[in-house]
Parts: sequence; C-alpha cells; structure tokens
Amino acid sequence: MNPNNKPWSEHETRTLIPMAREEASYSEIAKTLGRTLSGVTSKVSSLRSAINKTPDPVAPVYAPRPGLSRGERLTATYFGDPPMGRSALDQKQAQA
Repeated sequence: MNPNNKPWSEHETRTLIPMAREEASYSEIAKTLGRTLSGVTSKVSSLRSAINKTPDPVAPVYAPRPGLSRGERLTATYFGDPPMGRSALDQKQAQA
C-alpha cells in the first residue's frame, strides 16, 4: 500500500455515494472530501454497484413466525415460502 494513501472512512464513503448518484464531477467530489482525483476515481469504480443501486424507500421487515425453530425458518427462506400472512392460504383463512 502506498504510504500516502489513507483508508476511506465510513463518513467519506457515505458522502461519496450520494454525490456520485447526483453525477457530481470527480474533481468536485475530490475537493469536497480532500482526496486526490485518482483516489476518487478508484473508489467510485469499486463502489459502482452500490452507486447504481437505487435505495429501497421502505424495506419490509417481517418477524419470524412464533414457535418455529431456526431450521424451519431456514428452509422456509431457502424454498421461498412467503412471509406470515402473505400466502394464499393465510389470506383465505383471514377472509373466512
């Protein structure tokens, strides 16, 4: 590692991603973060998938079904079982 290089902090990375999404120039990002142009170019290249990914507005969070063991939840996840209350059977039982 080059002795002039310093690791990127979490704060710098969190600042870089929105700026890159808003298509700020690399020189503008470098000036804001106090980094070299080549350093910013390299970091943007390594974070390209995170920059291109659109953030989920609200990611659904489902609690595990009560009473199920870890193994049963694991197989449900593996085989793609729908979350509690989302299966056709659960919805049919809720209507009845």
